[in-house]
Amino acid sequence: PNRWRVKENITQSLQSLQDRFMELSQAQELTTAQLEERNHLAKQLEEEKLKLLGQTSSLSETLESIQSAKDKLNEEKKKAEELLFKEAEAKRRIEEEKTVQVMAVREKEELIKLVEQEKAEKERAYLKEKKQRVATEKRLRLAEDSLKRVDKALKDSGIKLDLQIETDVKNLKQFFEEIVEEVRLDAETANHERGAHGTRSVLPQVGGDIRRSG
Repeated sequence: PNRWRVKENITQSLQSLQDRFMELSQAQELTTAQLEERNHLAKQLEEEKLKLLGQTSSLSETLESIQSAKDKLNEEKKKAEELLFKEAEAKRRIEEEKTVQVMAVREKEELIKLVEQEKAEKERAYLKEKKQRVATEKRLRLAEDSLKRVDKALKDSGIKLDLQIETDVKNLKQFFEEIVEEVRLDAETANHERGAHGTRSVLPQVGGDIRRSG
């Protein structure tokens, strides 16, 4: 009986060892499978990592390219804004110069208008004065002629005149002659002054100013 019991115990121990071996084998297979799976997963992760690194590098290059293009656009925008500012400044200066020239032309037109008005007024005054001088000269000549006819008539009549009367007649004749000569000289002087110092000396200067301003 003891042998049978020992044999049975040994058999049970062997069976237990066999079962334990099977369990360990199964555990080893499972562990090996898990390890292979993890190695495969690790390989996949490494491939994904390399792929992501490649994509990251590409994205970095793309971002650098985008940033470069953005910087270039900003530079072109800055240049365009500067150009627009310069054009606006040039346009503003042109408008200011145009305004100044327009004002200068208007002022000169007003000056010409005033000069023309002054010229017309002087012309009217001159014509009026000339008319008055001609009329005065005509009346003086008529009076002088009348006095000459009286003097001739008295001489032709043979009447002996008083010395004082002859002197008076002679003085009147001389007076009328002097008055007529003074009127003639005044007319010549007025014509000379009108030609030398009249409005004609002003107008060319105004015209020259306008040509210089243009």
